[in-house]
Amino acid sequence: MRKYILPFITFSLFLYLFSGQAIVIGFLISSLWLIANHLRLMPSAYLLMQLKKPVFASWFVFLLIASLSSTWAINPAESRATALSIVGMSIIGFLSYCASHSYNKKIELHFKLLIAALIAINLIMIIEHLTGYSLTLKLRHLLHLSVNTMGEPLDKATALFTLLLPFLYFSAADKSPLFKVLIIITLISYAVHPMQAAQLALIFSIITMGSYRIMGKNFIYLFFSILGFMLVASPLIYRNLADKEKVLELAPNFPEGWQQRLDMWQKTSIIIEKEPILGWGIKSSRFIGNSVPEAGSAVIQLHPHNMFLQLWLETGAIGVSVLCIFLFSICRLLLRQHDREFVMCCLGSLAAFTIFALISFGAWQHWWFASIWIMIFIMQLFLVRITDRSHA
Repeated sequence: MRKYILPFITFSLFLYLFSGQAIVIGFLISSLWLIANHLRLMPSAYLLMQLKKPVFASWFVFLLIASLSSTWAINPAESRATALSIVGMSIIGFLSYCASHSYNKKIELHFKLLIAALIAINLIMIIEHLTGYSLTLKLRHLLHLSVNTMGEPLDKATALFTLLLPFLYFSAADKSPLFKVLIIITLISYAVHPMQAAQLALIFSIITMGSYRIMGKNFIYLFFSILGFMLVASPLIYRNLADKEKVLELAPNFPEGWQQRLDMWQKTSIIIEKEPILGWGIKSSRFIGNSVPEAGSAVIQLHPHNMFLQLWLETGAIGVSVLCIFLFSICRLLLRQHDREFVMCCLGSLAAFTIFALISFGAWQHWWFASIWIMIFIMQLFLVRITDRSHA
């Protein structure tokens, strides 16, 4: 194992330094490698069968709606470019998912490599958080990269880790001696991390997995019912509850960063009311600014920092309706799974995703899209491992 230490640290530093770009590059390279080496083993009838599955069919119908919305978007050129890149990444992700069905070799080795890399990254992150990002500043100055002392690129790397950790923990729990080390170091890393969304995502993920352990399939119904309700009712919820004045009356010391989010969420809810059916077009939240006087002086910073509201704003009720079908399809898939460990890990990752979606990242960020597809790929490897174990 010693001969892998240097490659682990090298990979960790690369992902740590370039973060979002590295996540996208890693996704594209691994996906294209899978497609080039394994997709030819899949007959075209199999690809068509996968595409007809409700979960994939509803997702690509949603992307079609989002792409069509670029025709009436505030900035059509930017919207078309975003739609093209997201559709392209989804096609690559779908094809790599299909190709991964024939990839069933050296799975354990890959998990060990990834776990060791996570340990290295988390150790670096712990040091960085405790020393004011000293290593980041020095290395980025050395490489003439932009410097951000607010936590970039650690936030993006942490988000990816959080999505993957449920599967990494349970896939390596009975195999790798690094498992306990990973748990301890990761908990320390989250404890000292300044990103509250990551801490909340980890806590909610643990609570979700524990609740499923207790409630079983009933919790799946509960989880997706709440998720579907929040998606459909988001404009109404935030229109009435995201009132900064009322919140400050109840909590005078409410953090400034969260006050800005309340402003954005309420403004977004007001803007949604102006185009509730078709929406304003994909990527329009970045350019909408103060175009709706009734929304007040609050400005949406690139995106509303709430994916549900952003999807309502940009794709309207039509897009959200298709997304509800997409959520229902995921719910059915999990209900049909017999392996409780796999379902629990899926719910843990979905819970973490929900927290990030509700308070942090935008819907169309390429590194976030790549992170989701990486999570799906890890799910597939985990499922292959379960199948191999059941046939043993």
